[in-house]
Amino acid sequence: GGYGTTGTVTLADPAPVGGQVVALSSSSVALGVPASVTVAAGQTAATFQATSTAVTTNANVTVTATANGNSVTGTVSVRLSQPTSVTFAPAVVAGKVASTGTISLATPAPAAGLVVTVASSNAIVAKAAAATVKVLPGATTATFAVATTIVGTDTAVTFTAAANGASANGVLTVQ
Repeated sequence: GGYGTTGTVTLADPAPVGGQVVALSSSSVALGVPASVTVAAGQTAATFQATSTAVTTNANVTVTATANGNSVTGTVSVRLSQPTSVTFAPAVVAGKVASTGTISLATPAPAAGLVVTVASSNAIVAKAAAATVKVLPGATTATFAVATTIVGTDTAVTFTAAANGASANGVLTVQ
């Protein structure tokens, strides 16, 4: 939520002289649409901007377009920003060598940004520099530093990134 998208209204036939006004409505406050859009004379389509608001759960919103007593609908998904993956560069390091983790989100972070919790399955071997990472507004990724220690045998450490009820895992191997 919190970002815009472009919608398109398409007529079966070219709009008449003076254009065709098409009324628009949304089934939810999660997606704002203009009251109407005008298809220019002789044209069959017009675009409009729809803006989502921050949501607390994923929502499917129905947009209805009405002209001359005929209505058609379309669905827009308004989604929470949630982590989808955790990767490392490098993904395999020697003990005492740092790595950089990257958290990726399914959708851009909201206007206030998104705080993601980061946890290590073995913080003695590999630990994030901070317990949380902030993804900046509009961004889909954020990075975090990882410190490692010397180990006697190869050790795979799973990092979990969690926010908005979802989590993603990534593995860093320390040699």
